[in-house]
Amino acid sequence: MRSRWKLSYRDRFRDLKKNLLLIIFNCKEDKDIVLTGGPWLFDKSILLLKKLKKEISAEEAEFCADSLWIRVFGVPYLRFSKEVGEVIGNSIGKFEDGELINGKGNNGTYMRLRIKIDVRNPLKRGMNLSYGTDGKAWLQFRYERLPNFYFVCDTMGHVDEECKQENHDQDMGKEVSLQYGHWLRVESERMGRERVSGGLRGWVGKGLVVA
Repeated sequence: MRSRWKLSYRDRFRDLKKNLLLIIFNCKEDKDIVLTGGPWLFDKSILLLKKLKKEISAEEAEFCADSLWIRVFGVPYLRFSKEVGEVIGNSIGKFEDGELINGKGNNGTYMRLRIKIDVRNPLKRGMNLSYGTDGKAWLQFRYERLPNFYFVCDTMGHVDEECKQENHDQDMGKEVSLQYGHWLRVESERMGRERVSGGLRGWVGKGLVVA
């Protein structure tokens, strides 16, 4: 990760225990690059980062949230606004940022939202958006830099043999259906992007950030 982050200074990395890493930054610029540039993946699994506070020990730190860029398709053209972006973002997690993209080919124009989500919960495939007096639209989500997730339960961080939902359904004699697929993932961040028209007005490990 050190080479991928292209850090300016020789920041220090310390293994505290299995899957828990302490990162000590020597400059604010390096820290900001790492904390705001995610999600960070290693071997297709997510690295969760948390800024360490003096009153919290490494053992007490909780790693359950990360910020993802999500592309939202199907928003009615007259509803492209910051307010609608916030409504969509806050229905998934916590809205942080957004922009409007003029897509190429069949992508059309779509919203690109940065949203902090609870990674313990299944990913959302989409949502119904109600607007006006009786307007309704189905919005489809696609995720950039999406880590490993399983198509049965759509939960990040594990594969098929580790899926409790699948094992439970099999034990109950139920047929296991794949509700999700590769279509949920944006394979390339540049795919389908032409230009930005302006703002909308199994875990590999966990990292504690110190600066």
